[in-house]
Amino acid sequence: MRERDSAADAAIVAGGSLEAPGIGAAGAPARQHLGESSSVVGSTLDRLKGADRIIEALTICSKARDEWIEYEQDLQAALNDLTAEQLASRELAVTRGDALTQLVEPPAPVPELLKLTPAMFILRCIRSLPREELEGALSVLPFAASADLVAFLRHLIGRGAAVELCCRAAMILVQEHGPQMAQTARTHRLLLGLSTTMKSRLGELQAVIGFNLASIRFLDAVMAGTQELGTVGQQEVVTVADAKLTATSIKYGKRVVKMT
Repeated sequence: MRERDSAADAAIVAGGSLEAPGIGAAGAPARQHLGESSSVVGSTLDRLKGADRIIEALTICSKARDEWIEYEQDLQAALNDLTAEQLASRELAVTRGDALTQLVEPPAPVPELLKLTPAMFILRCIRSLPREELEGALSVLPFAASADLVAFLRHLIGRGAAVELCCRAAMILVQEHGPQMAQTARTHRLLLGLSTTMKSRLGELQAVIGFNLASIRFLDAVMAGTQELGTVGQQEVVTVADAKLTATSIKYGKRVVKMT
């Protein structure tokens, strides 16, 4: 014991240092573990902050959406209470372009929405998050918030707004809560509608991509001087046959490029 203490004192006097296991030069791995723990904690905090922002946006948008749903129901009830003469008078006023009297007062604008619709406000929120933070935030969202978000994403995809981003976010939510969503009637119908909407929009995007790729191949071939041209009458034409076009994206099935 005394010999050990003497050796320690001699090391200190000589300018050395006593290093416990995991500290100092030998403790580099310990500091590394501490740094890794800090990064994990920071990543977890970023996920929770992102999830809180999404939940806050959902709360604002759900409240505004519910107010408009209630307004539409009250307006429909008020229209049903009108007599045939009153309905005819309102239709005549619409034909003339006259202002109609409001049967039900519409909801007041929500300042938090920044003059956006609830769906576009949700899109603004998820766009503001970096990709990694967004994926982490979506993975920790509770089930109720995830179901509400999927409903908004389905609406956005149907409108063609940020289809790729909305589809990626929806798939993350389905991977996390898909089995639970399939067990309830409302969310099951929501999943079926989401699947139909995604297939339709992604099919249109695939058609556009196919047409663009075919156009690029055609331009490359023309520039290389290896494009084979067909002759129809006195005009040389090239038909882009491998572009998969849909009636909704382009109204004509094949494009003909005339070469002069």
